[in-house]
Amino acid sequence: MQNRKYTTKEILEVGLMAAIIIIFNFIILYVPILGTIVSIALPLPVVILYVRHNGKIALLTCILSFIVMLMFIDPIRAIISSTSILLLGITLGYCIKHKKGFFKTLLYQTIAGLIQSLISVYIYMSFIVKTSLDEYINIMFIGPFKESIAISKELYEGLGVDITSNPTMDLLESLDTRTLLIMIPAGIIIVLAISAYINILISNKVLKRLGYEVEEPKSFTKWYFDDKVAAGFILVICLSIILNSYNIPLGEYLLPFSVTLFQFILLIDGLSVIFYYLEKRFNNKKGIKVFIIIMLFIIQPLILFVVYLGLGDIFIDLREINPNSLRNTFKKRLKK
Repeated sequence: MQNRKYTTKEILEVGLMAAIIIIFNFIILYVPILGTIVSIALPLPVVILYVRHNGKIALLTCILSFIVMLMFIDPIRAIISSTSILLLGITLGYCIKHKKGFFKTLLYQTIAGLIQSLISVYIYMSFIVKTSLDEYINIMFIGPFKESIAISKELYEGLGVDITSNPTMDLLESLDTRTLLIMIPAGIIIVLAISAYINILISNKVLKRLGYEVEEPKSFTKWYFDDKVAAGFILVICLSIILNSYNIPLGEYLLPFSVTLFQFILLIDGLSVIFYYLEKRFNNKKGIKVFIIIMLFIIQPLILFVVYLGLGDIFIDLREINPNSLRNTFKKRLKK
């Protein structure tokens, strides 16, 4: 009898969570601004069911919500939405339930997001716009951008301003589909990592409210990246430069991709160092932290300083919190 009640409870929860997923999808479709916020929480019902029960129950919810969505939403959107819920929800639920740790969870969730994005782009290109990615970028972005540049030039010329020797204008005019395709991948991964981080925070807060014990992510001031990560990126960057020197196409894409990701990691590490010392000096004043982030967007050289600070922290361990840093390795060897 007890077993029967438990099964009934599972079925009711599956139905309830599937209904919530469908409501979320309607909000995303018909309320654009609110939908952007709701889309971040879209995998949450599946995460909750995975943690409360198991992967089979979470998968059943995905299947049920997909079947119902087919009745009310066009099949393509239903497939894209269900893929997102399945990959992101089950990955995050698995990591939280099996206590994989914050950084592993962030990595797995980012990878799941990347797979989901690739599937969504393929479906969108193949069945909705029915064109190649480079043609789509050229029509939707490069074409309108070139037109706006031409209009701007005409306006400046009408005002008697000579912009023919302006390096910024030359740089903007040189932007093409190929350049954008080189720049996009690293940007997508950065956005996916930020989205995964927000997803983890939201899921942890909801699960704590429901009475579940979840592993708290490390305070941002305690974030650090191992020197092996930096060494790996430096190796890839060097390899990309060599490939570029031999005019091998892979190097052309790999170099900006690896450099951008490495700079982002160094920026995060550098900000963590600054916030660490600010917290010690000013007792966690959020206003100062927000001010620094705003200044990063206004004063560009400041970004370079933070990046170098991050690089220094990775190798020297400025806060002495990384047990595997070069600094600690040398200390251990000197003691011997």
